Amino acid sequence: MTNFQKTPFSRTLSKFAHHTAVSEIERRGQALPGSVVAISANGAIVTVNFDVPGQAIPRTSMPVAMSKYVQIPVAVGDMGVAFPVSVYIGKQSGLGTGSPAASKLQPNLSALVWFPISNANWDAIDGAGGAVGIDASVVTTDNVVVGNGASGTFSSSDGQTIDVQDGIIVNIY
Repeated sequence: MTNFQKTPFSRTLSKFAHHTAVSEIERRGQALPGSVVAISANGAIVTVNFDVPGQAIPRTSMPVAMSKYVQIPVAVGDMGVAFPVSVYIGKQSGLGTGSPAASKLQPNLSALVWFPISNANWDAIDGAGGAVGIDASVVTTDNVVVGNGASGTFSSSDGQTIDVQDGIIVNIY
């Protein structure tokens, strides 16, 4: 008599369902913490080293979660989390071609997007409002409001110069 004939079907069915569910979860990508080790020339693509103890995960290149209209500075060493996307994003990120197929599950590391995260140990930005530049300089705009299509150069009270073209801040120095 085989084991199949001895084991109650009700017990094996629940084990089979559990095993199938766990296998499917493992096939899907997981959010992984890491740090930036390389950046593309335009700053839109980063290569990430994953910080997962006990796991040998290869460095992976992926897009940074940002718009072409609001581009954030990214530096080597920046910490963040790589989140999985459920469909192919090669065409959207510029890292591949073709269109996403909603019915096809992507391999674990092929559809990740990098999200930089904040850190409780960072120094506070000096002053109300503003941003920290990639070189750690504080950038403020002193409430300069730029309308759609406006162009020009503005000066802040702390001596910074802000260049605007067609309503987009293009340079702060």
